[in-house]
Amino acid sequence: MVGKENRKIVISYSITGEILSKVVEYLSKHAETQTSEEELKIWDEQFVNLFNNNHIVFDVIKAASYLQVEGLVNLLKKGVADFLKAKTPEALRGKFAICNQLDLPGEEEGDEERISQSSTEQLSPDKKKVKIEFCSSGEE
Repeated sequence: MVGKENRKIVISYSITGEILSKVVEYLSKHAETQTSEEELKIWDEQFVNLFNNNHIVFDVIKAASYLQVEGLVNLLKKGVADFLKAKTPEALRGKFAICNQLDLPGEEEGDEERISQSSTEQLSPDKKKVKIEFCSSGEE
């Protein structure tokens, strides 16, 4: 709490009221002294579940990171990871508008040339070229 003194907080990152209210809600709950660890764990789980299938979770993560609320950042990152683990590859392709599976070079003649001309060329961790195509629309 700020008390009677006036303090200015300058935020150069644009945070909407909806996003900031989620960060404040988390901070308020975690500031309550009468809340037990077990109650806090249950509340955290319910709080993360509010964001399932909701794109504002990434904005809340960015805002919490900018405001240096590491507990919220870690909680939401884990929530996103758990959400993604529970999805099939097909569901993830639909969610992130990825049209096709990765084409690995070398399986067909001319793959290397076709992939090297692609504007979506990326290097995988093992330095093989792969091509990722994205659909033009959002969720399917």
